[in-house]
Amino acid sequence: MTNAQCDYIATIQYRLKSYEHRLREFETGEKYVTMKADIKRIIKSYESEIKGLKTKLADANAHTVTVGSNWMQVIADMEKEHKKELTKKDRVLKELEERALRAERERDALKDQVRDTKKELYAVKVELDDALSRNQKLLNQLHKNHENSSIPSSAKPNRKKIHNSREETGKKPGGQPGHEFHGRKKHEPTNRIEIEPPREYIENPDYRPTGRIITKQVLRLRVVLEIDEYSTPEFRHAVTRQRVHAEFPEGVNNEVNYDGSVKAFAFLLNNYCNVSIDKVKDFMRDITGGRLNMSHGMICGLSKEFSLKTQDEQRKQLPACSAHHLCVRTSQASA
Repeated sequence: MTNAQCDYIATIQYRLKSYEHRLREFETGEKYVTMKADIKRIIKSYESEIKGLKTKLADANAHTVTVGSNWMQVIADMEKEHKKELTKKDRVLKELEERALRAERERDALKDQVRDTKKELYAVKVELDDALSRNQKLLNQLHKNHENSSIPSSAKPNRKKIHNSREETGKKPGGQPGHEFHGRKKHEPTNRIEIEPPREYIENPDYRPTGRIITKQVLRLRVVLEIDEYSTPEFRHAVTRQRVHAEFPEGVNNEVNYDGSVKAFAFLLNNYCNVSIDKVKDFMRDITGGRLNMSHGMICGLSKEFSLKTQDEQRKQLPACSAHHLCVRTSQASA
């Protein structure tokens, strides 16, 4: 027998003795007691570990609840502060809106006041111009004498006053009884308004209609600014990219155009009534409530435009030489 076989047999014998010892422990029950003790120890260790984990889990849950509660409180506080800020901003915004409304009302009131002031200023200017013209006329009349006018020398200011030699009749001034009545001329009415007679006249039998209709007229002058706006859709060529639209009526060339009535009115004020360009502009603006604001160049160019458009009429009314001079002046003005 070799050494290896001896070692192998010895190992098997040791193992057999070990197994026999274990079998004897199982047969006697000692092994079960040892295993139970080990299992109880392991279970106790696991229970202790589970208890520790449960405690940690409870602490973690409590911490989570506390953190969540704190966060909810923080969120509630932030929401409360946000609502407070929104309320404050809404209040400030409302105050700003009220201030803006007050400012707009004050601006409108100031505009009305400025417009009224301009109207009053225009009236005062007109009265001042009239007063200055009357004053100048009176001064001219006052300075006239027999040397610089056709007034005779007997009509000097220091002449004796001629007393009225007519005898008083005791009659009231004005039209006398029997004199033919000369009233204001009536016009063709554009609006008829019938006034119902009072019921005390209709229902009272003592009052009887005479068949006569009493009429009284009220003349009113109105200046109305009418604005016609023309509009048409625009098209664009897909290839050439050219933009086209329908043709506008004759005379509608610019964004804003003045028709013949506006130009004629401004022209008559400036030339026929001898009103300055500034006053024509102010007058046209004031009577339209500030909507019609013509430029100085526009009013100044009306005379040239009128002259160019009426050349044929002027040639018919003027002699040949005058027409020749008119053509020369017109060509010079155009140049």
